[in-house]
Amino acid sequence: MANYLNGNDRGKAVLVAALGLVVMIFCCGINTTSTAILLPTWTEEMGFTTAQYGLLAGGIAMGVVWTVWLTGLLLDKFNPKAMMAIFIVISGVSTFCRGYVSDFTTAYIALFCTGIANAMIIPGCLKMINVWFDAKMTYKLNGINISGGALGYFIGFNGTMPWSAALGGWDKLFQVYGVIIVILAVVYFFAIPTRTEAEGVMNKSLGIKAEDYTFGRKLKEALTSKQIILCSLAEFFFAGAILTFSSVGPLAFLSIWDGLSTEDAGLMISMSNIGSSIGYWVMPFIADKFLKGARKKVMIPAMVFASFMYPASAFTGNILASCIMINIAGLSLGFGLIAARTLMMEHPDCAGVKAGIASGLLTELNKIGCVVFPLIFTTVMASSSALAGWIAMFAIGGIGAVICLALAQDTSKRSKKNAEATAEAEAGA
Repeated sequence: MANYLNGNDRGKAVLVAALGLVVMIFCCGINTTSTAILLPTWTEEMGFTTAQYGLLAGGIAMGVVWTVWLTGLLLDKFNPKAMMAIFIVISGVSTFCRGYVSDFTTAYIALFCTGIANAMIIPGCLKMINVWFDAKMTYKLNGINISGGALGYFIGFNGTMPWSAALGGWDKLFQVYGVIIVILAVVYFFAIPTRTEAEGVMNKSLGIKAEDYTFGRKLKEALTSKQIILCSLAEFFFAGAILTFSSVGPLAFLSIWDGLSTEDAGLMISMSNIGSSIGYWVMPFIADKFLKGARKKVMIPAMVFASFMYPASAFTGNILASCIMINIAGLSLGFGLIAARTLMMEHPDCAGVKAGIASGLLTELNKIGCVVFPLIFTTVMASSSALAGWIAMFAIGGIGAVICLALAQDTSKRSKKNAEATAEAEAGA
């Protein structure tokens, strides 16, 4: 494959990847986690009702669900760097304003606006990877990027309460977060050079001529792309089931495992985050370096493995054994959880000029899955048992994801179709 980056561009591209990781860690990791941890205290001090607490708990998520389809369009319509910077500012301002809310309405608006910002940041990072890198780096950078949420969760989980106490309360912490995020937006905008679609590295590597694409053509082709539809559905099934593990896992473990303490249940759930944080960095590198650029041949078995290991960990009767199982399952997510977005963002039908719309749709299905799969668990639990709900959630998620990914086109270096498409693109570049 040709090299589309000169020495100077490589340094700029590394900066894009590094700043994207920092944005994910802070905006979609630390900020979101701290909000969840501080919400009970916030609710008590502000005098919110239990119903209002429930609505506030989903405020950021609802902001993402209702607007991520739109932000994907904006990324392909306007300059993605500018869009990212604007919405990082929105994240900072809305976070800062949480320190001054006076009632439920203003609190919910502030959280919803943070969700709107995240709706741009998540697909925006994927779009920027496509602007600055070709397919050789997509899998590894997708892993590094998604690790930002996991790393931010770990930092926020351990730092929120000490930081809040040191600063004098949750309101001061949100104000400090807000200032830091706005500064991050300024750095992002001025440190990263502006690059047009015509200059995009993925477009060049795939032989895509950006000037041939009107916005209407981008939208039409993205919405009718088999690859985008299948990968987004795979994301819905697999991410929906796996990410729900953290939210319903404690309830499932306590219901299935007699005599298990709440603290031990929380410990076991946290093992997934530790394993996945390592897996996101290591597994894509292993696939590209030692497995000849394998994609579906490692992604599908990893999905099957994780879909079995997570629910099975509730039946060992031994905390250490369960922690090891969950940690290993988390490690496998470096192959499985970034599978759909990688097969999509490396494919000519989805990448380059259509990467914003494609990543917006995938993120939309991801978030909808995170709403649907807890309902699957609780509905089956109410009608049958926690055990049945637990198994049903992972069975539906795993089987659905495997079917969708199996039907999607492989982007492996060893895939004959992909090799032919790449050769044709490079011949015309």
